Amino acid sequence: MTESRVKRLATTLMDATTDKAPLVQEQIYKALCELGESEPEEILNACDEYLRQHDKLAYPHRVIILKAMETVVKNNIALLDKSTAKVVIFLASNEMTKSKEVIRDWQQAASSVLVAVGQRFINKVMEEVLSKFQPGILPHYFVVQTFANLSVSNVFGMVPFLNSILGTMLPMLGMAKQDHMKSVFCYGCGARGGQDVPGLLVTLEPCGLGWAAESWRSVQRLLPFTQYGDSAVHRRGIVGALRNCCFEHEDHEWLLSEEVDILPFLLLPLAGPEELPEDEMERLPPELQYLPQDKRREEEPDIRKMLLESIMLVALQHFSESIQEYLANLDKAPDPTVRKDTFSNEIFSAYEVLFTAWLQHREAKLRVAVVEALGPMSHLLPADRLEEQLPRLIPAILALYKKHTEAFYISKSLCQILEASVDIGSRSLDVQLEPLLGTLHPQPPAASANRNPRPGSSSYKRHRYHACSFPDRVLAFLLPKLESSGERTRVGTLLIMRQIINSAPSQMEIKKPFILSSMRLPLQDTNNKVS
Repeated sequence: MTESRVKRLATTLMDATTDKAPLVQEQIYKALCELGESEPEEILNACDEYLRQHDKLAYPHRVIILKAMETVVKNNIALLDKSTAKVVIFLASNEMTKSKEVIRDWQQAASSVLVAVGQRFINKVMEEVLSKFQPGILPHYFVVQTFANLSVSNVFGMVPFLNSILGTMLPMLGMAKQDHMKSVFCYGCGARGGQDVPGLLVTLEPCGLGWAAESWRSVQRLLPFTQYGDSAVHRRGIVGALRNCCFEHEDHEWLLSEEVDILPFLLLPLAGPEELPEDEMERLPPELQYLPQDKRREEEPDIRKMLLESIMLVALQHFSESIQEYLANLDKAPDPTVRKDTFSNEIFSAYEVLFTAWLQHREAKLRVAVVEALGPMSHLLPADRLEEQLPRLIPAILALYKKHTEAFYISKSLCQILEASVDIGSRSLDVQLEPLLGTLHPQPPAASANRNPRPGSSSYKRHRYHACSFPDRVLAFLLPKLESSGERTRVGTLLIMRQIINSAPSQMEIKKPFILSSMRLPLQDTNNKVS
């Protein structure tokens, strides 16, 4: 009887969401949330049933219900059972992608429900959302947005999926023509030419939930075709489908068991006719031993890449900020074997598209989205690739200061790039120092209201890197500017001097006499801002 009354009351409240008064809508939302505190599963199922039965309900009213569902899930995530979670995930996924057009409030509310459920049921959420993220088909905007938000809210749960997501997403970067799609790809990468893949083959969903005999037979039929010689298109489709089967780590044991034994079928296309020492040969699976002299390795790079991704997924259990956080907390991570180079090649492929094709786009918002992504991505690039890119990357970032009046995100990204450069002991910074100082020197006065920058601020960091690495050249650049006739230049220089003295005390200590002698003129200045 209690459940029946709760459901009737919830239905009455949801009927009232059509009221146009914002205050009424707010009260309805709060009432649904309060009911959800006492009967969370009852309310979530009632919301699901109501939205499914009222398919024509306008999206502003659907948003109220979805937001209430998100709050109920967040506050009661530990109490939800798998069946309720599955109902909520399926509903939110459909609400999010029902319209191909971007209707931000509606789709964002549905995406937020998925992110909330993903705190505990990440594999179920990924199983559903990955089914709408297929190779060669440009995904819905909020599918990528959901991936990105999940990678922030549940780092340890998402990182094992990132290789697969990147592997599917990278070939689609060139397909993104609309600015909002380019922006969301950047957002996902800061987390990153279409392929001709047969659609029916790649619609094979991730294993999830433990496959029955029917699914086992489906996978078995695909395995021999990883070496199908008549068509690279078909091989690509088969390997893409098998890679999708590797998304669910819960099924890895099954995939590696004698029932399926997927590993030899993933390794065989990568093997060539090379002869190995007898002891090494004996350690290989029987299918990879004593291969004929005419054995040819897979020639298509993208297929080799998908095979390697599948092997990594199955054997090692692996978008940029979540990876960094994961690596920074390996002592707490479920898989401490994950290393930066696990993701380096995929991140570099994404970097090339963002830097080469999108950074100079005419749309300012897109440029900002790109530059935000490039900062954290720089920490995950292979050291040699980063060193190779710095002579192009730093000038390109510096050029953005002239195009954008709001420089916060540019400075933040530049700091991350400089930090990554210092970490690898880059030699390119020596050549880039003059343009760096020349461009950055005018920046602090624009934010002079913040006269005591915090140690974590981008202004503080970028001068710390310079002062620690090149103290003589930094002082030789700055101190003569204290004699400038422009108040703005003198004040800005003094602010920078204070920052570098605080941020690099050991390097500045031996320069104290030189610095003090240069302070004589500013101390005699009649301008209060300077003295």
